[in-house]
Amino acid sequence: MDKDIKKKLEEFHDKVFNSNEITVKDVISILDYVCEKLHLQQIYVCENAGSKNHYLYPYVSSKGPKSITMHKNLIVFPDSDIDHLQNMFKDDPVQVFDDNVSAARNATAVNNLVYGFLDKNICLGFVSFQPYENEETRIWNDEDKEVISHLAFSIKPLITARQVFDRYAFEKNLKSSSSSLFWYYPNLSLVIVPEETMERFTIPNFVYRDAPESIVKDLVNEGYQKEVLESINSLTKGNSSVSVIFQGKNFKNKFFRLSLTTNRFDDKENPEEVMGLMEEINKEEYDSINTSEVYKKYQIFREAISRSNLVEYYVDLESGKVTLFKAVEPFTDIFSQYNDFDTIINEYAEQFISLENREAYKKVLNKEYLHLNLNKYNNYITLNSRVNIDGKEHIYETTIVLYNQSIYNYCKEVMIFVRDVTNLESLNNDNLTGVYTLTYFINYLSNKKLELSKDASSNKGHIVFYDIQDFKYYNLGMGLKNGNELLKKFASLLQTTYPGLKIARYGDDRFVVYDEYNDSNTYQRIESVVEKTSSLDPSYLLKLKAGAYVPSLNEDPASWVDFAQLACQEIKHDLNINYKEFDEELKNKIIKKNYIIDNVDKAVENEWIKIYFQPVIGTKENHLVAMEALTRWIDPIYGFLPPGDFISILEDSNLIYKLDIFVINKVCEKLRYELDLGHQIVPISINLSRADFTACQPFDELEKAVAKYNIDRKYICIEITESIAMKDPKLITKAINQFRDAGYEVWMDDFGSGYSSLNVLKDYPFDEIKIDMAFLRNFNDKSKTIISSTISMAKKLHIRTLTEGVETKEHFNFLKDVGCERIQGYYFSKPLPYEEIIDLMKGKNLF
Repeated sequence: MDKDIKKKLEEFHDKVFNSNEITVKDVISILDYVCEKLHLQQIYVCENAGSKNHYLYPYVSSKGPKSITMHKNLIVFPDSDIDHLQNMFKDDPVQVFDDNVSAARNATAVNNLVYGFLDKNICLGFVSFQPYENEETRIWNDEDKEVISHLAFSIKPLITARQVFDRYAFEKNLKSSSSSLFWYYPNLSLVIVPEETMERFTIPNFVYRDAPESIVKDLVNEGYQKEVLESINSLTKGNSSVSVIFQGKNFKNKFFRLSLTTNRFDDKENPEEVMGLMEEINKEEYDSINTSEVYKKYQIFREAISRSNLVEYYVDLESGKVTLFKAVEPFTDIFSQYNDFDTIINEYAEQFISLENREAYKKVLNKEYLHLNLNKYNNYITLNSRVNIDGKEHIYETTIVLYNQSIYNYCKEVMIFVRDVTNLESLNNDNLTGVYTLTYFINYLSNKKLELSKDASSNKGHIVFYDIQDFKYYNLGMGLKNGNELLKKFASLLQTTYPGLKIARYGDDRFVVYDEYNDSNTYQRIESVVEKTSSLDPSYLLKLKAGAYVPSLNEDPASWVDFAQLACQEIKHDLNINYKEFDEELKNKIIKKNYIIDNVDKAVENEWIKIYFQPVIGTKENHLVAMEALTRWIDPIYGFLPPGDFISILEDSNLIYKLDIFVINKVCEKLRYELDLGHQIVPISINLSRADFTACQPFDELEKAVAKYNIDRKYICIEITESIAMKDPKLITKAINQFRDAGYEVWMDDFGSGYSSLNVLKDYPFDEIKIDMAFLRNFNDKSKTIISSTISMAKKLHIRTLTEGVETKEHFNFLKDVGCERIQGYYFSKPLPYEEIIDLMKGKNLF
């Protein structure tokens, strides 16, 4: 594969798997790039979204006339195309030779190279490469197939984010849809009607071809059919919502309202997907009312009303009657259907206000609330809410102005205005969640610090940092849309827990709060947030960590947030603790961490880092067969630093490669020294980190050291942990093959410590597996069964076994009896300098 293409694909792959956000622009960008490099007409990304109530539209692509957004709405009917697709996709990728697939014809056109994803009798989706029309005989080579396989593997989590979980998903979604909805697809001349809508309006079919004429004939009285069809056909870019009243065909004494709203436009700005809403109505209630007197009152406010208002209306709180002066679509439908204030507010909230703001909106716009809270001392109320209009989120400001009150200051009449303040709020508010941006939050803390400095005895409160754990896996499993919804719910939870306080989104799934309450309940509030977070999505085990810091006037406000974050990070891997306060002990730990990062180069250069070795004993030979190279840091300031103090720090800061290159060279140097003295040597294993493969080329570094010291490759073994293999399978597979082809053995360390050990055995060509010491910590019948079964299975796969953590004779005898070839652990020796290991092995007759 071309190096440039490979690099681009790997960058895209990393973004998909290591980022909480992947945008349509990101997907289209990589597709455009591959199109250009491989000289293609288009690439189609087809995704099934059977979990949605509306599910149709056949394809999305990059380049060409169909280069629009990435749709999530491919459906392949299980009883027609699926057999053909299953046969087509039995080998991935495959070139298409016929056009028998009725769905997504462009994506499965003849001569396309297609990579498909199937589950039982549902097509989850596929990625398809399309050559230019004049390349009908194009031959797809191995490089083309490698590119599409790599691309499809990266895109698959996006395609399957909302998987069709079983063959009945299609029918289930029809049954679970809202009872008065249907979906109309003009480009396909198709209407889909949910089951409840069929029953309620006695509609005979749930799928109507040649629509809308076919469904209008079944639904509408003949005298109204022409008017209804004209209304439906009037849907255009400039008229995205229409409404028409008609007499029902099967209910001749009843009238119905049909409201149509375009959900999505195609690349030519024509309606592509339309939501239909049908309701029975009382025609008389829509007769116009006399608004002349109210309108005169409205003129008084005219000079003060912004021309940018989206909605303006008057409310008589005593009767609940509403008089509308101005409204833009889509709000016109609500006001044309209802005249009661309570109903209008409820409908508006349910249709447009985001879930996290809905309760607060209904509370403020409640008549009793307005009666009591609007008076001459407080003559207006302003409320900001997040709303969803045509699939886009906005921030709308609702202002309720007192118009008239009783002699007892009891509010009787109000004027209400709504305007879009999205752009005004975006400077200070996070676009997704509505809480403050970090920049605004830090500025607020800076002003607060000045205020606190004037009164040293004042309560300083707490900075509380929250982090939703492993949120990227939630996004991969549940989909980015659900992930965004969860973040909004969490932000709302914080607003409920800390009403009136400053809350900011730090980034991704992390938030920070300034808990200014002058009480001792800081940690009760944190516990409450932790507990309630777990119920935000009952289908997923959500975990939350929190860190807290009491502001110090000797530090800048940005550091306040950093210290709270560091406290949170400190307990990230501790299953038993949900929150921690930044204290002196943690401060010293951070100082030590920074020291390690700042001095790793010195440690390598001055050889403060020493290589220790731990023996590996063969159970058949009963003598030393190998050693593992381990590191110890003997520091001039901190003294002896065990690996746990610096390995993870160097890994997290992507500096571990410096240590590992040092180990490679010192091991080769030591082997050369022993060989020159005529001593016997055994193979030595070297541990590699995942960061090594991104920060350097470990294979090249090892090859240079082996050549420099003239070491036979059979004396060097490479250890790769199970977790590394699972995080980046393609990269690690290539690396393993590269090492083994050159003559190095490759071992898998910590086998059994993760969740996919059997897949690791199946997918990777390891020479040896090291069974994790955790199985020996609780040495009982169950662990014995697991260990013996693992050893037996490895033998059948021709993989050698080594068990680490062996500490007792009982461990040794058991492992020898069940056929484990190699043993490592304190039963023989702890890690020691090379000469001490050799002396010890000779003393025990094991050399």
